[in-house]
Order: sequence, then structure tokens, then C-alpha cells
Amino acid sequence: MLIGVDASRTTVSRRTGTEAYALNLIRALLAAGQADGEDQHRRWRLYFRESPNPDLLPHSEHIEHKIIRLPMLWTHLGLAAEIARRPPE
Repeated sequence: MLIGVDASRTTVSRRTGTEAYALNLIRALLAAGQADGEDQHRRWRLYFRESPNPDLLPHSEHIEHKIIRLPMLWTHLGLAAEIARRPPE
């Protein structure tokens, strides 16, 4: 199963509560998949506005980063178009 996650808030320069919550939630979801051994059945596609720092999230062959560089209307145009083109499950 391919799970798509909007990870765009994790790369902001000044993280507030919302961004910290998003980052920790994504980290927990990825860790849970590794811990329960489901990684071979579960793949992740994380959507970003900009490239994340290499140590921001765990690396795995089951985790794909998709960078969508669009300064305005990122969710409505960029993310929507990418999901229409290559939909997650």
C-alpha cells in the first residue's frame, strides 16, 4: 500500500506547535511501520515544498520524497496535480 502524506509543514524555518506536531506525527507513523514489520507492505510518499534536511526524517527504501516547488497555492495546484498524476492508495 502506498500512503501519501503532506509533509510540507515539516520544513519551515521556524517551527511552531502545528509544524512540530506534524513532524512528530509523521515520525511516529514511519517508526510504527518499521516496528511492526509492515514496511514490506506499506510504502510512504512524503510531499514537500522544499527539500528536507537529510536528518529530518528517517530514511528507508519504503519512503519516497516528492518535492513540489510552487510558491503559491501549493495545496490547491501543486499537490492536487501531483496526486492526480501519481495517486497514492
